[in-house]
Amino acid sequence: MNKIKLMSIFSVILLLLHFPVSVYAAFNDYMLDEIHQGKSLRAWLYDEGENAISQQIIAIPQIDGSLGVDVGDSVSFPINIPTYALVTDRGGWIPALTGGKSGNTPVPNYFYTQMHYGNAPNLTGNFSIGDVTATNLPSGVTISRVVGPTTGNLTRVDVTVTRTQVSATNGHTNSINLNLSSLYLDTWAIDPTTADFFGNKPINVGGITLTNLNLGTLSLRTKNSIRVRYIDEAGNELRDPLVEQMDVGQNYAYTPPVIPGYTYSRLSSGSASNSGQMTAGPERLVEFIYTKNPTVGGTITVNHEFIGDPTMNSSERFTDVGNVGDRFELTPRTETGWQVKGELPQVTVTEQAQTVTIQYERQTGGAITVNHEFIGDPTKNTSERFTDVGNVGDRFDLTPRTEVGWQVKGELPQVTVTEQAQTVTIQYERQTGGAITVNHEFIGDPTKNTSERFTDVGNVGDRFDLTPRTEVGWQVKGELPQVTVTEQAQTVTIQYERQTGGAITVNHEFIGDPTKNTSERFTDVGNVGDRFDLTPRTEVGWQVKGELPQVTVTEQAQTVTIQYERQTGGAITVNHEFIGDPTKNTSERFTDVGNVGDRFDLTPRTEVGWQVKGELPQVTVTEQAQTVTIQYERQTGGAITVNHEFIGDPTKNTSERFTDVGNVGDRFDLTPRTEVGWQVKGELPQVTVTEQAQTVTIQYERQTGGAITVNHEFIGDSTMNSSERITDVGYVGDRFDLKPRIEAGWRVKGELPQVTVTEQAQTVTIQYERQTGGAITVNHEYIGDPTMNSSERFTDVGNVGDRFDLTPRTETGWQVKGELPQVTVKEQAQTVTIQYERQTGGAITVNHEYIGDPTMNSSERFTDVGNVGDRFELTPRTESGWRVKGELPQVTVTEQAQTVTIQYERKVGGQVVVNHIFEEAPEKNRMDILLGRWGEAFKAEPMQIAGWEVKETIGQPTGVFTDEEQEINFIYVRNEEQPIPEEDKPNDNKEKHPETKPVDQTTDKKTSTKKNDGVAIRRKEEKRSLPRLNSQAGISLTVGGTSIVAFVFWKQLNKRTKCKNK
Repeated sequence: MNKIKLMSIFSVILLLLHFPVSVYAAFNDYMLDEIHQGKSLRAWLYDEGENAISQQIIAIPQIDGSLGVDVGDSVSFPINIPTYALVTDRGGWIPALTGGKSGNTPVPNYFYTQMHYGNAPNLTGNFSIGDVTATNLPSGVTISRVVGPTTGNLTRVDVTVTRTQVSATNGHTNSINLNLSSLYLDTWAIDPTTADFFGNKPINVGGITLTNLNLGTLSLRTKNSIRVRYIDEAGNELRDPLVEQMDVGQNYAYTPPVIPGYTYSRLSSGSASNSGQMTAGPERLVEFIYTKNPTVGGTITVNHEFIGDPTMNSSERFTDVGNVGDRFELTPRTETGWQVKGELPQVTVTEQAQTVTIQYERQTGGAITVNHEFIGDPTKNTSERFTDVGNVGDRFDLTPRTEVGWQVKGELPQVTVTEQAQTVTIQYERQTGGAITVNHEFIGDPTKNTSERFTDVGNVGDRFDLTPRTEVGWQVKGELPQVTVTEQAQTVTIQYERQTGGAITVNHEFIGDPTKNTSERFTDVGNVGDRFDLTPRTEVGWQVKGELPQVTVTEQAQTVTIQYERQTGGAITVNHEFIGDPTKNTSERFTDVGNVGDRFDLTPRTEVGWQVKGELPQVTVTEQAQTVTIQYERQTGGAITVNHEFIGDPTKNTSERFTDVGNVGDRFDLTPRTEVGWQVKGELPQVTVTEQAQTVTIQYERQTGGAITVNHEFIGDSTMNSSERITDVGYVGDRFDLKPRIEAGWRVKGELPQVTVTEQAQTVTIQYERQTGGAITVNHEYIGDPTMNSSERFTDVGNVGDRFDLTPRTETGWQVKGELPQVTVKEQAQTVTIQYERQTGGAITVNHEYIGDPTMNSSERFTDVGNVGDRFELTPRTESGWRVKGELPQVTVTEQAQTVTIQYERKVGGQVVVNHIFEEAPEKNRMDILLGRWGEAFKAEPMQIAGWEVKETIGQPTGVFTDEEQEINFIYVRNEEQPIPEEDKPNDNKEKHPETKPVDQTTDKKTSTKKNDGVAIRRKEEKRSLPRLNSQAGISLTVGGTSIVAFVFWKQLNKRTKCKNK
């Protein structure tokens, strides 16, 4: 036997020497998925860790504080979170975490005995704490947490619950179920008894994350408000109401106070009691009704004080002022130009007499528009607007315009400043001119002088046309004076000079010998009325027949004839010898030569360019015939004087003298002057060069101007364009005065064109532009809400006659009442009012959607929803077991129809508590809690535990969740057929877990028990038996045990050897 033991020891030693390292821990992740006792190591780690952590949670005490209703109210408290737990393997659920092979040699497994979770001592275990949340956190409440220090197995977390918005429901009490969202814990496997001996170090096998750990219930209460009103019989408030906040359950009591002039009567019909205890719900209202006392008030003296004018001050004394406590209405005085300063004093009747003063200040006057209207000349009209006009009732002094030739018509208007804006017109008329005296002065004959005085001369600035006297033989000297009417009297002189007589033509008619007839034209004949002396010709052999005519100078040209009769003489032959050109020679024989003794006047031939050489022979008629020769040589013509006579304008008259006129008989071409506006009268005279100098007159007359076409062009409106053709335009060079058209809303653009009459026809265009309109004030009047009224003033309104498009304001919920006013731009300022009325909202369709049960869905359509912009209050349906999901939608009435959906979800039903009661073994007692939605089915089943059976079932194991909490009790007794308790016998069978659960669960429900502190704790009570080892495990244990013994023996042997060597 000793030999066998010794061999075993050496075998172990050899085995250890063969495997010096492989026994150290080496963890692989796939081991977490190995199945042990029906579930994976991963599931074992989670379940055991969750069970260990849950048992350490200590429920927090319920805090019965108050958040109030104000933003910022808060309550704080600590929570201890378990962050370390140790679990010992009670049934071999921790498997061999090492093993495998070293080469081809199997390595024996090693089973660990402990599992450390979280912040394990002497291990680098970590943990992470999530947020503290609540499953039923109301709106307007937030939860924050701060992780504190760790002491032992627990880490402190400071939690604060804060009100972030005003409580939506007055007096509502919240019960908040607190949860820890997550808790992460590192996980270490260890066997402390052999770690140091065999080198089996701790192994980190990952970590677990626990979620939704129940931390208990926090009761948070809010306040409710109470409002106390003091009113009279008509409901009028006699003093400001009292509003107080107090905790639900707090006692209150209010006593009606004394109000002067009133006696407390009773509480209103809708009032709550004036004493009691505050409860949750809507605001509580207490209304005290008072009856007015009949006490007659003292006299009231009202002083009217006019600031700046004490002469207007007055005082009134009122004795019939009503009863004490009544409001005394003051009536201010109405004085033109004065207004009450500030607000009227508020006066309450008291028992004592009192004095009240109303102060008045001057009222600022409205703007005054002064129109300057020039009668007969609207182009001069203007307008002025004065805003600084003084106070109402003041006199406003008008200042007329000063325009030459114009005067104010009548008296200036008397203007008194008023509260309203006003318009005043000053009319102007043309100013009558002063008298004009016209003197007629006859130069050289003062006996003819006269004088005239004219008083009806027209208006200042007009042209006064002079009318000269008509006297035979006299004419106006020069041009008539130009006279303009002035305000002062004036004197004008017209000078007259003698009128030159018309030319006299004297014909010398030789009876019987018309060849001798001659004619003379005398222009310098003296003045009209003078005697003109005739001078007859002296011709040998001829004599004047009878007496010479008597001639008087007249204004018109005249002709006078002197007749001569012959004295018969002998024939005379006259030879015409052209020196140098005998081909022209001729001869004439005259038999009728006149009377003997007469001089026979030779008549030389007239040949162009020839003249008699020297003197004509002197021939006296004799009785005998005789011959006479006239020699001709080429003859230079006499000078020609050309007079240019401008009829009606002698200042333009000129004269030209031409000496180089050619030879006698040549034609002399006249060249008329060129003067703008003048033309030759009739045909130009035909002039032939003669021996004698001669004078020729070219007469000129004014030239009639060409037609003028006047185009009237209206810029922007061609339909108004027109044209007129004027032929009677005066003479060339005259100024042509244009007359523009007068059209409402139009004016001439710029200045009128200056037009001078020309010979040719011409076209002139007068352009018209639209007249800028007066300002338009647009009032926006909101019917029923004057606070929204506004006013706009537009100055850039376009032209007179244009349509002014109004732009209404856009305000949510309002629309223009009726049609927009039609506005046409005028010359004067105008005011337009746009009225607005509330806009009726579009229909609202409300869909009621029941999540999970569409058969209950319904829809409602509301047409009477109020006005656009109003809030539309939704009314949810009331159905048992259902509640509105989330908050009701906020709906604002709009112009368009709209659809709103209210979603409903099942209510959370009351919990179903399932108690498993072991009367003979209370330590086995267990409680399960079933949760589900209202109306869902549940089924509670008893536990299947060997050795035990259900004795009695109290309550209904099946049913549906309701509003009420339900309880089911399963009473267990020992099974007589199996007297041996489970914990006293090995059992390799898997424990049967109860299947108590809701029929339709959407969340992972945890079983729990209920401690006395009332906090739900998740816990699993399970008994486990030791695992049954297989043969391979037995061999491994044998080898392991042998190895341990050998190792101890070797250590002792080595120690003794060392002692001997010493």
